[in-house]
Amino acid sequence: MSRRRVNIRFHHAIARYLFAIAAVASTFALSTWLIPFTGTDAPFGVLFAAVLVTSLVAGIGPGICSLVINLPLAVYIFMTRAGRAPVDAALLLAIDGASALGSRF
Repeated sequence: MSRRRVNIRFHHAIARYLFAIAAVASTFALSTWLIPFTGTDAPFGVLFAAVLVTSLVAGIGPGICSLVINLPLAVYIFMTRAGRAPVDAALLLAIDGASALGSRF
């Protein structure tokens, strides 16, 4: 009995990148909704999941696209509006971006 591998990757590039944008939008909405429960100190957990799932399902290009969309948006919304200095927010952006890219390779 042979096992079939389930291939859930998208065949069209546009569909993969639209999936990345949809994943970022949905997890951004979810993390915004969870702010009263988690606070503004941990917004990147859910957003990192979007990058991870996008990379695994759609490929490395859409994963990087979701990272490029996700991190600046999250830093601006969650960090600078929470009262942190823009320099601290930029440092967190660099650290999270490097760790997210490093976990994929």
